[in-house]
Amino acid sequence: MKELLQHPEARRQYRLFQSMKPGAVLIYHVGHLATDAPKRPDLQAVRALMTALHERGLCRLSQRRIDDGCYHYLATKALPPAPAQQPQG
Repeated sequence: MKELLQHPEARRQYRLFQSMKPGAVLIYHVGHLATDAPKRPDLQAVRALMTALHERGLCRLSQRRIDDGCYHYLATKALPPAPAQQPQG
């Protein structure tokens, strides 16, 4: 994870994510990620961070179209795992 937090914007987004309650939604980009990221190192770092959080099961990624070619990119913080139930008997 440390290598993903090299860019200041990735660190800022990670701190925001950590402060969120489970089920809360973070809009981490507004625009068109595939078009915007190649020309913006900060956005490349944030995209890599959000992908890693998703792969670790810490969030769910989605997008919402707000206009032609413009989207909200969302990270919904995962709910904590349910506590294991003790066998009854």
